Formats: sequence, C-alpha cells, structure tokens
Amino acid sequence: MKETILLVFVVALANASQLFAEEVLVCFPDRRVMASANKVVEQKLTAEESKKNAIILTKIRGKLLWKSRGNKEVKYVKSGVFMVFAESNGAGYVKVGNGVAMEHVHIGMVTYTYFGKVNLIKPSSLD
Repeated sequence: MKETILLVFVVALANASQLFAEEVLVCFPDRRVMASANKVVEQKLTAEESKKNAIILTKIRGKLLWKSRGNKEVKYVKSGVFMVFAESNGAGYVKVGNGVAMEHVHIGMVTYTYFGKVNLIKPSSLD
C-alpha cells in the first residue's frame, strides 16, 4: 500500500512540473526537407502535419527543454541576429531569426529540416 501511494505521489509530482512549464518558442512549420545520402525531398506541410511537427521549446525550473523532441535539454546561444537552441549530443538544433524558425534534426543517417514562421517567442525568458 505504501509503495502504491508513493508511486501515485511521484507520478503526480512529475505531471505537476509540466504545469509550471513556460513556452518560450512555438512554431508550426510549413515546409520539411528530408535528406539522406541518396535523395533529398522537399515537402509542403498540411495544417495537420504542421501541428504534428510543431516546434516547441519550454522552460522549467531554469532549464530549456525541446518539448517537441522528448523534452531534451538544449543550450541557448545568441549569435548575432540569431537565437540557437542546441542539443548537447549534436542530434539537432533550432535556429530563430527574423521571425522564422528552422529545426534541424538527425535521425540515423537522415536529416530533417523544418521551416516556419514563429508563432510565439519570449526572448526575455531566455536570460
């Protein structure tokens, strides 16, 4: 019984942390480019595909998380007019500039790049 109560408490606590998540970047991309060693495919996304592939970064307890990629922690770097959010293992990054976001991810030996207009950005939350 004690184990069940403890498990319920831990799960509730984990879910409660999401209540304190602040979205700092939201983008619904309209284009995807897939590239491998043998081919490159550019695709215009439907509204449904855009929502499914949303680019979302959140901040929880001071950490920036790539919510749309499994809550991977990212590091923020300001580079000239660009804001870059990079995953530490090199599997991807999000770059923002001039109202446009670009998400670049590597899955095996295939890369996916998404482009779209930024819907929400909170630069003040990045400091």
